[in-house]
Amino acid sequence: MYTMLFRDPNNYALFLFAALSLLFVLLFLLRILFAALFLSSAKGESTLRQEDITALVPILSGEPLLTRNLLANLEATESMRFFWLIDRSDTEAAAVASALLTPEYAHRVKILDFIDAPRPVNPKAFKLAGALAHVKTKYLMVLDDDTRLDMNSFSRLSAPLEEADPALVTGIPYHCGNGGFFSSLLAAFVNSQSFFVYFPMAFLGKTKTINGMYYLGKTSLFTDFDAFSAIEDYLCDDYALAFYLSGKGVRLVQTCGLCDVQTSLDSFRDYAGILGRWLFFANVYLKDTLDPAHFFLVLLPAILPPVLLISSFLAGWGALAGAFFLLLGKSAFQYAFRLFSLKKKEPVGRIGLEVLSDLLLPFLYLGAFFKKPVIHWRNKKIPVRNGRIFHEEETT
Repeated sequence: MYTMLFRDPNNYALFLFAALSLLFVLLFLLRILFAALFLSSAKGESTLRQEDITALVPILSGEPLLTRNLLANLEATESMRFFWLIDRSDTEAAAVASALLTPEYAHRVKILDFIDAPRPVNPKAFKLAGALAHVKTKYLMVLDDDTRLDMNSFSRLSAPLEEADPALVTGIPYHCGNGGFFSSLLAAFVNSQSFFVYFPMAFLGKTKTINGMYYLGKTSLFTDFDAFSAIEDYLCDDYALAFYLSGKGVRLVQTCGLCDVQTSLDSFRDYAGILGRWLFFANVYLKDTLDPAHFFLVLLPAILPPVLLISSFLAGWGALAGAFFLLLGKSAFQYAFRLFSLKKKEPVGRIGLEVLSDLLLPFLYLGAFFKKPVIHWRNKKIPVRNGRIFHEEETT
């Protein structure tokens, strides 16, 4: 019977497609289940006061929504302090920041300007290290300049700080995608990956990095370990910080505290550029942390969609229709998860964009793997080797 089943080559293709489909569904259900279980166990009560927090915001010009992002965080908070960290040569960023210092906000905003970071130093870590001595509050938050605080879920971010000491607490990014097709495509990638990667890993006790857009800890944690200076030559500053502090006995805590990310993209080149940078970071992270949980819940789900689609071409039109049904079903289910569990309403078209994002992801990943080790970030070009920044003229 077995020999007869595989006498026709088409049966091999059908068997391969069926096996890949089963694996795809099982891994999807595991990720959804673990994400839901983590979300249901999240605590949301905190007595942390805004006046006890200073948010360090490294700023770099080149984002059209920069003014609105900075202003949104001022409007969302009442007494939280903000330090805006600017390169002295970045006159555009300085002009944006100065224009927002109205009497309503000037008393809780401080602009700190820095000389350009010397090579080989991470410009963001360089500014954070320089700003640390100015922080006088008990708690310190690092917030990217394209990130907006979601104060409705802020207590979920801050609550663990009162339970675990020492702890570095991180939030979760939600991309709004307000800015055209490619911004929406980026949002589909972020929202289809972040909740179903970070949450399952946290549920399994496998949190080994932080979301660099949004994290919080006691100021003493950063000063005692000289944390930002210790990671100045690493490009992946969020992972480097998490790795360094966890090695010092600091607990990494993933929370359900949301931050809204607003990034404008005008072309596929912009989209591929930012994905290439993020996926370069993923290469560094997976190289150090790949274990069965990361393989089956992070790497394999990212690879399976185009593999599933290719196998369906070999198996016939019925299988091809089945592959698209599976991809659409996954995207629709994750869309519903964000809508009902996270209360995030998105355009229905994001379901289709998530399918497109899933199919593009492995090819962009391969591009990031083989590309020249130079990262472009807005107006900066940073050469990298083994996750660390180096002078382009270096040969050793």
